[in-house]
Amino acid sequence: MPSPLDSAATLESLAAAIHEHYRAQAKREGWTLKYDVPFADLPADFQHANLAAARRIPTVLAAAGLQIVEAGDQESTLSEAEALALLESRIEAAAIAEHAGWMAEKIELGWQYGPERDDDAKVHPSIIPYADLSEVEKEKDRSAVRNYPAMVRRAGMGVGRVE
Repeated sequence: MPSPLDSAATLESLAAAIHEHYRAQAKREGWTLKYDVPFADLPADFQHANLAAARRIPTVLAAAGLQIVEAGDQESTLSEAEALALLESRIEAAAIAEHAGWMAEKIELGWQYGPERDDDAKVHPSIIPYADLSEVEKEKDRSAVRNYPAMVRRAGMGVGRVE
């Protein structure tokens, strides 16, 4: 069965939803954003990062036995509470998949491991296996994964069980 993300427009819609979800979370939590602008106004590298996150969501959800379903597929769509409960029951597998996908994207763009983050030099201390991350860094991956059902819903799709 084709993925709802097979369309470039749908993928971009999910990337925009990811960015808007992050903007809303930043406002709630009092974070300072470098680019508090709509997705379309982001610099290309920031759009790329959101598109990469959108592309990896199906893999991350699959690690928890979930998949993205078309909007309006009421029979397959889980409630947000059901999706979150299943995701939480397999949170480590999903967080590992999230970190692996994030790391692969960074490496593809020329980033490498270094003890201190340096965006200009493309060096990041989290370009290491998930098992070697600090608990604080692992929680960042878990937190990202927990937000995926809401992001998918914001983009007009649903989350269902893998069939």
